[in-house]
Amino acid sequence: MRICLFFCISLLLLGCSSKNEKEFRSLYNKQKIHSKTLQKTEKIQLYDASSITKVLLTATYISKIDINKKNKEDEMFIMGLYTENNETEESTLEHFSLMLNGKKYKSIKALKENSKLLKSIPFVFSWTQFYVVNFSHETSKHMKLDIQHILHGKGTAYFSKVAKYISKKKVF
Repeated sequence: MRICLFFCISLLLLGCSSKNEKEFRSLYNKQKIHSKTLQKTEKIQLYDASSITKVLLTATYISKIDINKKNKEDEMFIMGLYTENNETEESTLEHFSLMLNGKKYKSIKALKENSKLLKSIPFVFSWTQFYVVNFSHETSKHMKLDIQHILHGKGTAYFSKVAKYISKKKVF
């Protein structure tokens, strides 16, 4: 009886194991990376007087962070910009005022549609222009990104170098 029971349990456990374990692990790793970048992504909308969205900016913080080291690398963001009238000259990111903790950006570089950087971030749409924006290193763990345009107004997004639930110390 014990031998029969042992055989049935072994068969059950072997039948439940995955034949595609490597596929599942690679899919999990992709989703894990996507989830981490999603946590570092914020959205800013700028409206007109009648509360219609004129500008949509998504910003993903992508700098590598090692809190234990005194990392002096630039703060790097991938920003996606959609403006209602994309055909005008003022619809590029260079025509917006960008400030991180009150400091102006160091450089802005437009990305091509097939850039490898775009594969690792969420919210990639064909109607959006993407840029890599570098700011000077911030010693603070918390960052405030301000965007302003003469015609479209201003907006703010908040970023953290550590997980937000760690820095806020509040229960959701």
